[in-house]
Amino acid sequence: MAKTNYFITGIWETTYNNSKFISHVLLHKNTDAGFERGVKTSREDVVKLIDGKHNVMTLRWDYNTASYKSGAYVEVIEISSIRYLRTHKDATVNDNLDNMIKMDWLI
Repeated sequence: MAKTNYFITGIWETTYNNSKFISHVLLHKNTDAGFERGVKTSREDVVKLIDGKHNVMTLRWDYNTASYKSGAYVEVIEISSIRYLRTHKDATVNDNLDNMIKMDWLI
């Protein structure tokens, strides 16, 4: 696969009809010098990046090695006209970046 253009290291969630959805992610642009400082980015803008053929991958902090480790590529899945951010396809009807750091405590 081509070079990863962006990394996601955290998520903000919102609740609608008793279901949690990702509203924003902490998105880092990947450059030749490494990944840049994260920017709070709406889910819709991440969907546009993926639709525009940009590669987006999760990045998680490994406490054992005190470094970031690549996770999985993020895809957009549409179910009943709603577009979800997913790392793998399954029957769950929601976003599934559950292992990402919850950033709700940040403004």
